[in-house]
Amino acid sequence: MHSSQSRNRWFFAKTTGWRRIGKTTLVQQALAARGSARIVYVQILDSGDAGVLSTFVDALETFGIQPEQFPYPRSLSDMAVTIESLIAAGTIVILDEFQYFIRAPLADFTSYLQAAVDRLAAQPNRESGGLIVLGSIHSGSRSRTSADLLSMQPSSPSGWPTM
Repeated sequence: MHSSQSRNRWFFAKTTGWRRIGKTTLVQQALAARGSARIVYVQILDSGDAGVLSTFVDALETFGIQPEQFPYPRSLSDMAVTIESLIAAGTIVILDEFQYFIRAPLADFTSYLQAAVDRLAAQPNRESGGLIVLGSIHSGSRSRTSADLLSMQPSSPSGWPTM
């Protein structure tokens, strides 16, 4: 992750694994070592779109993002655009518990986010932030997490891009 951030261009990373193995702690420690990066961390709720949007806006407020800078979203498609804008402005956005986007009420979000990722990827040399998605594999199931639904894949099996 450190090498991705030092390239001065946007990055995408995903980390998946069984519940309670330390994915969130790993990312928190890596970003704490980074220092001055602006971060927005959102723990996605197992709820409908209204609950996710409310949680996202709460996170924006918690991390000092004002609606005058980045309009607060009113829909899941707006949320993907806000994430894209935050990344383009140099913010690292972390979406934890990303597996909840597999569920029917939220499933369209992965398409909206993929479109945002595609737009960011079309301008790879633009200095900007990053997107980190963390998702759990539930015990008894080897089903895909919604992080796997994004076509962009990290370039190392550990979940961290390599340079």
